[in-house]
Amino acid sequence: MAGDDSSGRPRWENRITGGRFGTVVQAERVDAVHIHVHETPVPLPRRPVLLWSLTALLTCAAVVLAVRPSGLPGGLVRDERLPLLLALVGAVTMGAAAVGRALERRRLARPRTPLPAHRLDQATERLAGALERQYAREDQLALSPVTTPTPIPVRWRAADPLVTDHEPNVLGVPAGTAARAGSLETDGEFAGIPEFFAGLPRGRLVVLGAPGAGKTVLVHRLARRLLEARGPASGAPVPVVLPLASWNPAEGRGLWQWAAERLSAEHPVPLPTPRTALDLIESGRVLPVLDGFDELPRPSQADALRQLRTSLTTHARYVLTSRTREYTRAVEAAALPMPGAVAVELCPLTVDDLRHYLPRTSRRTSRADPSRTKWSPVLARLADPADTRRETRVLRQVLSTPLMVALARVAYSETDADPAELLGAGRFTTRQAVERHLYDAFLTAAYADAGPALAARARRRAAFLAAHARRLGDTEIAWWRLEQALPSWLRRLSVLPAAVTTALTVRFAGLGAPWWDRWVPVPLWAGCGLAALAYAWHEWGGRPSRVPQQTRLPLSAGTRPAVSWTAVGKAAGWTLLAVGAVYLAYGIAGSHGRRLGAVLAAAFLAYTVLCEVLRRTRRPADPQTAAEPARLLLRDRRTALALGVVPTRGAGEPALVWGLPVILLALWHLLGGRDVVTAGTWLGTVAGAALSTWLHENATSAWGRFTLARLWLATTGRLPWRLMDFLREAHAKGILRQSGGVHRFRHIELRNRLAEDIPAPAPPHGRLHALGEPVGGALGLLGGVLLFSTALGMLDADGVPAPHPGPATTCAVLPREALDALMTDWRRTTRDDTCLAGEQAPFAPEVQVSVQVRAMAPGPGGLSGAQVAHQSFQRMLKFEQGQRRAAAGASGRPSTAMFFDDRPAPGDEAVRVVTRTGLRTSTGTLLQRARFTVRKGNLLVAVRYEEEFASRRRVAAVAESLLRLALGRDDARDLAGIPRTRPPHDSRLTRHRQPERRLLGAVWGRRERSYLWEFPVAPWRLRAPKQLTCNWGDEDNPHVSVYDCGTRTDTSSGASTVGPPAGSIPRLRLHLAELSCQDSCSRTETRRFAADRPGPAAVRWRPHGKGGPLYAVRRTEKVYELRLWTELHSSRNAWQLYMSVRVAPRHAELAQKILNSAYTQLGGR
Repeated sequence: MAGDDSSGRPRWENRITGGRFGTVVQAERVDAVHIHVHETPVPLPRRPVLLWSLTALLTCAAVVLAVRPSGLPGGLVRDERLPLLLALVGAVTMGAAAVGRALERRRLARPRTPLPAHRLDQATERLAGALERQYAREDQLALSPVTTPTPIPVRWRAADPLVTDHEPNVLGVPAGTAARAGSLETDGEFAGIPEFFAGLPRGRLVVLGAPGAGKTVLVHRLARRLLEARGPASGAPVPVVLPLASWNPAEGRGLWQWAAERLSAEHPVPLPTPRTALDLIESGRVLPVLDGFDELPRPSQADALRQLRTSLTTHARYVLTSRTREYTRAVEAAALPMPGAVAVELCPLTVDDLRHYLPRTSRRTSRADPSRTKWSPVLARLADPADTRRETRVLRQVLSTPLMVALARVAYSETDADPAELLGAGRFTTRQAVERHLYDAFLTAAYADAGPALAARARRRAAFLAAHARRLGDTEIAWWRLEQALPSWLRRLSVLPAAVTTALTVRFAGLGAPWWDRWVPVPLWAGCGLAALAYAWHEWGGRPSRVPQQTRLPLSAGTRPAVSWTAVGKAAGWTLLAVGAVYLAYGIAGSHGRRLGAVLAAAFLAYTVLCEVLRRTRRPADPQTAAEPARLLLRDRRTALALGVVPTRGAGEPALVWGLPVILLALWHLLGGRDVVTAGTWLGTVAGAALSTWLHENATSAWGRFTLARLWLATTGRLPWRLMDFLREAHAKGILRQSGGVHRFRHIELRNRLAEDIPAPAPPHGRLHALGEPVGGALGLLGGVLLFSTALGMLDADGVPAPHPGPATTCAVLPREALDALMTDWRRTTRDDTCLAGEQAPFAPEVQVSVQVRAMAPGPGGLSGAQVAHQSFQRMLKFEQGQRRAAAGASGRPSTAMFFDDRPAPGDEAVRVVTRTGLRTSTGTLLQRARFTVRKGNLLVAVRYEEEFASRRRVAAVAESLLRLALGRDDARDLAGIPRTRPPHDSRLTRHRQPERRLLGAVWGRRERSYLWEFPVAPWRLRAPKQLTCNWGDEDNPHVSVYDCGTRTDTSSGASTVGPPAGSIPRLRLHLAELSCQDSCSRTETRRFAADRPGPAAVRWRPHGKGGPLYAVRRTEKVYELRLWTELHSSRNAWQLYMSVRVAPRHAELAQKILNSAYTQLGGR
């Protein structure tokens, strides 16, 4: 196809694509050059079999739960709809992931389509402009042959024919046609390299030479001159120098794929992706200048040569440099030289070249002889063929390369040192010794003005940079790659601030208890922080930092259509996700969840759009276009600080991990925390999540990692804190040269010499290094699972009561002042969420108080705490109303024994019931009981007050006052001012005989805590602990009545319970029995009655005086038991009375007090 370029000259393009072809002949002029790229096959993702299986499984689970919603064990979750919704969401998520995996496999399996020609032409021109600015800004090499005062005469000649292709192949003449003699000129000088390359028939050049011969300088000059001669839109290839030292063929990446990645990394603006750079290489729009073939690993050099040879099409052009020995070895191993390439070798400098160069670099030393300098004696010995001493021969070899000559010039011509020391007898007898001395002299001269100590320190720091660059296989010092000198653990630790911020944010949000709280006492905030740290430690901590970034305007108009379609696709996906989230929220929390879900979805979509807009302004910076490295660092720092809250493109996981507090708060607000979450909670949590994201983005940015490396290396003394100033100084002293945003060593041999001063790092321990990656992967997986399970667990977390959280302690609602006003000697205890108090004075009326405060948390279905409390109150109200109807009976009239009132004051809802209890504590005496229940917001307060001998009005007033106290109101009535009711003259308090008489051992004190027990069926009265529980029931003998009291008793069917509930007292068993007989009890009845009593029958009974009761004492290692037996008579009946008290031996006095009290009430006989 023919056409015209901008200059009017005809332009030809020959392209063959697709299909199979035999011999192809390209006639006329050959213009476009193409390189065939053998692409490394991209491994396809595994087939999504597991994802499809999980999708099917979750779909079946959703169907089962939809048909049988109660299929799960009871109590597993609070809302039966939750498992169904989770199964549906999981099925959709897994299905979407499976579809995405399948589409990705299809995309990767499809052959790659090159970019359109006009797009490639635009990228070519942009690359040419960037390189032109780079080459124009690069300073002259201080050690190059073009340095003042005069260039070093560098020449080349034809290389060894054994490493050169046949001349007809080089000339490109057909087989059978003889090449013309002298048609290929292979000799030349430094200044004529552009013309020499232009005259090559096939545009293939291999430059060989000794170390320091000037190969790199020569090809840089060639690339610069070719770029200057290239006109705009001329179609000529753009020369690009590619240092081969950073390519490792053993890694599996092909040469041109590596070249495309490097070009894209160094020039991200004109070449935004490696694909664009690869298309430029394939289409011949780039002239690759491959520098440093000898820097490749020696085992890979022959393979690299084969790759390069097989990737070239007939008209491909390139430039390759190498040391002569390494290239010769590679050609011999590969069996063939590079086809069609002209191989030249740089000539060593002669003594005559030195005589014309070195004296002109130094000042005169004689007025009589203007040509005499400090170099004259040295050059005279070198020029003397009769001088065959070892020192002279070695120096002739060393000064045969331009690099060593330049070093000698800097070391001696520009200092007061005498070059005659190079020929000192026995001092420098090997080439290595002279070269090492020249390197050291050059470095010493560079830092001569700094003093010995500072110079030594500066050299150590430069040596560290050299060793670091050599480990990376490069001559560049890029500040964003300096983080690779950090220990792995320190690089991973860079995510610690973000993880700590996440933990603090979760703690600030005040979320509910985690699902693991019942097994591991670790708070939620600590668990989330550790999980985030473990996941980030593995996923992002070990990754290399991003390339430097900068803020730029959005992409050009040429790429906007694709960007727009991408944005439309993302917007559609996020919209569907938002709709699903709203539906899920509605299913979990009802209308409240729908409103909250809609707000959160709108906020999330707004944040996504904002992030997408800001991401378009955040682009990789082109290091080659930067004025200096410090300016590139400044751009990246500003970008990271300003846009750190926006995750980088393609980094969706960090937004989810560091946004976990927001996700947890959203789920918490939907369910358990809807009454406690405020706008301040949302603002603080969102701010904390944004700060975590910002810290992560800065920690993994080029500037963040550089700052960490700078701090570590300065602390360990390897580099100075003001690193940029140190690099500028090294550049000014000629050790480094600047190329855009990076520094390079002046020569690779200089780098290698400096690197020798740093010992090689010790290899990592074999086993520990082998275990590091699996252990890190396991921790990362565990962290990810824990984060995901935490989010799911929040759906079933216990809610927090609000707006009223409830009392700090259970008995805070019963203050001491209130109990002092109601009782003489009170005792207070708790049972679950109820505070209980009772009178303990033996000769005071019985008083019982209980206050229960229940702060209701939000419930299933989006119910608030107040709504849950309202439902509970309504159930209780229905129960009380049923009791009222039952008390009214058939007449339907209100019972006079019950007072009922459901006026709402002092809360939102209230019910008051005053009635008599069915619990008898003494013969003929009933307790008045008031039960008041109030709902205020989410609080349910239930007060029960019982008092012996009290009036209905008193118990109602006391209960009302206690209720107001429990609600925290200040209008409660003074309890001491409520009138009391006097006990009757005949009561259990007056019927109890005093003082206590002694049958055996200890007796009760007057005010000692106890209770005056009366048993209505049997004629028993006694003092005993109040906290006993007594059961009464008839035995088989209808004439026998039995009471069993103790701290642990079983309530059998038909038995009635007497007394208050059990409390905290010593374990005690009290057995009371009464046999009723006519006139007198027969011997048979007495024996049967005695045989039925619990405990061993064989005891020793002791009489107490004449006609007094019998008592017995039984003591073992574990039991102390007292028994009492007496007989009472009346005019018509007789009674046999039996009592036993059993306690532990250490509580023997308690049993004695109970026995003596019963003895006293029986009349002391």
